[in-house]
Amino acid sequence: MYSLNIDGKDSLEKLKTLFTHLLTEQKVDGVLTLIGDPEQRSAVPVLAADPVHLKLMNPYIPVQTVNAARIVSALTRDLGDSGREDRIAVILRPCEVRATIELAKLRQVSLDHLYLIGFDCPGTYPVTEFHHQLEDQKRDMETMTSELMGGFADADSPGLRASCTMCDGFYAASGDLNISWIGTDSSDLTVTVLSEKGEEIGRAHV
Repeated sequence: MYSLNIDGKDSLEKLKTLFTHLLTEQKVDGVLTLIGDPEQRSAVPVLAADPVHLKLMNPYIPVQTVNAARIVSALTRDLGDSGREDRIAVILRPCEVRATIELAKLRQVSLDHLYLIGFDCPGTYPVTEFHHQLEDQKRDMETMTSELMGGFADADSPGLRASCTMCDGFYAASGDLNISWIGTDSSDLTVTVLSEKGEEIGRAHV
């Protein structure tokens, strides 16, 4: 485990800097991550091959419209069918990392050219509750995300998915890397290397 000294005012800006560097320096060919729309009203997983698209990345946005493991499965199938060997950094919630690994055991995902990158997850809202907070409560995604990250998920967090309030696997213990922000100094991202591939990608910013 080590810390990354990356420019940025907070963990999200540091993530953007890190993955923009990986794309720009061609350490990876694409980054699959949650990206918010310019109006900050919704967010979907997007495969970004251009660093410009990472300006709107925010894997911390507390909504899960689909378990991204399904998208990873479709992505690797399409890449395999086309004969491509693109190196993809996949930024997932811990539950999605675990689901992706289970799909790999069933041969529904190929991990050969993937970097599975987890992060500390404070939980998510159901889609209907998320939109209720945005539309009816007149809140915005940035505020919702920062408040949830500040308080972290617990049984008293109003509106969170029931499975999230009961989850004790908010840290990715499998995959290639886990990026932690809980309990870290604001100037650092703490990175736990979980595999040789994780070491490769974690050190690539140097």
